[in-house]
Amino acid sequence: MQPERIIGIADLHGCYKLFRKLIEEKIRPRKDKDLLICLGDYIDRGSESALLLEYIRDLMDEYGKNFIRLMGNHEWMALSYFRCSDDQERRRQWDIWMGNGGKATIESLKEEGLELSDLKTFLDGLKHFHETDSHIFAHGGIPPGKTLKTVNIEELLSNRDFGYHGKPLVVGHIIHREVTFYPCVTAVDTGAFQYGRLSAFDVVNREIYSAER
Repeated sequence: MQPERIIGIADLHGCYKLFRKLIEEKIRPRKDKDLLICLGDYIDRGSESALLLEYIRDLMDEYGKNFIRLMGNHEWMALSYFRCSDDQERRRQWDIWMGNGGKATIESLKEEGLELSDLKTFLDGLKHFHETDSHIFAHGGIPPGKTLKTVNIEELLSNRDFGYHGKPLVVGHIIHREVTFYPCVTAVDTGAFQYGRLSAFDVVNREIYSAER
């Protein structure tokens, strides 16, 4: 059975209250009828990353396979630290992560009594992309001249070019003032942390959902 709504949700960046408002007041998902796809960047910058992760776990329990979690470049930075075995390189990866908002995540974990291992478990369960019959969903996207078969993981997470042509693509990563439509790419990140506006896009009905602080 095809979902009645397939909704891509943009970068959350530790904005738990805003995400909860978007889900419960704007989207109001229905079990077995809607497919929710989070486009990554759950952590860093905002002050509520730990609360956000716990809420996402609740959504996973409630919606099961109809709640999909993709990886963003911020999760990739954290994983690069976790997976590094060389001490010097591990310190370098830690500095990169901390310099990109990771300090807020660490503080949030401590406040909620969570460990770094809890974060790693969450990160290990993320996908790099999701494909439906009609669309591809990824955090950064696919550069011009590449396809889903030729793109690499770094590009999927960090691409900044919207000149891609191919199967319609829904992405986050780059902040726009509003959900923006390019010829083959829909950009959904409207700056939850920076501007206080979190957005989502339903590709089936072409409907935009937004919540603001």
